[in-house]
Amino acid sequence: MSASFVPAGQRSLKAVLAAMQMPHIPRASRQLPPKRTTGAQPERTTRLQPGRTKGNPPPITETHKAQQPGQLRRKRHWLVSLGLGMVVMLVLVFCWQFLAQRASGLYEDWQYGHPRTFQTDAFVGHESVATIPSHFIAVNLNGTIQVIELPGGDQTKVQRFQVTQLSGADAGNVPVTIEFVDPNHTHHPDMLIHIQNAQILLKNEKGTFHVVSN
Repeated sequence: MSASFVPAGQRSLKAVLAAMQMPHIPRASRQLPPKRTTGAQPERTTRLQPGRTKGNPPPITETHKAQQPGQLRRKRHWLVSLGLGMVVMLVLVFCWQFLAQRASGLYEDWQYGHPRTFQTDAFVGHESVATIPSHFIAVNLNGTIQVIELPGGDQTKVQRFQVTQLSGADAGNVPVTIEFVDPNHTHHPDMLIHIQNAQILLKNEKGTFHVVSN
């Protein structure tokens, strides 16, 4: 048999086409693109390594771009609660102190007026008429505590007693009250002055009062 003859032009065309064909790539060596998930869950990237065996699971790389809102709330919950609790406590303490001081001042203004004044009647043995009690007025005049006595039945015999002097910026707002005590039942009771937590005793002797303790 005679050999087949291929023209020179055809041989060159086949050679060119054979050279242009892409080389064959085995499927096992191809790298698959990463799989991505969407939604509220954290991003998870899974890569398949070439040439792996069935017995070895593929390595998984997880990348958390954002934490869930619940996780953030759990992490800062105790700090937020502590801070808010301290702020609320300070506000309540401040409001309580302000309201208590304001209420006390309003009550004293209504009860004792300005200057602070207290009045009472009592039988102390200085009366010219046995049925008319003596009238007493205690006054805090800018920190100076005074007591004025108007004897029952003869108010021309007015007596004034200088009790004590208070100091401080709020001395003129301190209320003063009077109490009469007669432990021996002599019908000549002594006068007890109350100034906040302090007490001053005026002894009833010889038709007048004398300061005993200060």
